[in-house]
Amino acid sequence: MHAPPLMGDQFGFRSEMLTQAGTHAGWVNVSCFVTTGGTRGSAPCQDAVSLEGGQIMVQALVSMANDTTEVAIVGRTGVYRGASGYIVSASPGDSGLSDDTFQLVLP
Repeated sequence: MHAPPLMGDQFGFRSEMLTQAGTHAGWVNVSCFVTTGGTRGSAPCQDAVSLEGGQIMVQALVSMANDTTEVAIVGRTGVYRGASGYIVSASPGDSGLSDDTFQLVLP
């Protein structure tokens, strides 16, 4: 078991995104800064999602006590310019993996 994060801790990662069929979909680059430590702490996070045709910039307040986070889309480039929507990120257990469902409406 991992020790809970402390206020002021930072974490980040880069991860390959795969489609449900297991093929490459893009990359996600995440950085977070813990503002409330402990097992019920939280961290505002910023992500850059790089997909074919453009990028989607997102932000979320991640709760250490919840397995699911709703992520706001705050910026878009390329074919995603003008798109709206959100992302639901579910991270069950301590696997370090997440199932991210994009709800996008393209213009």
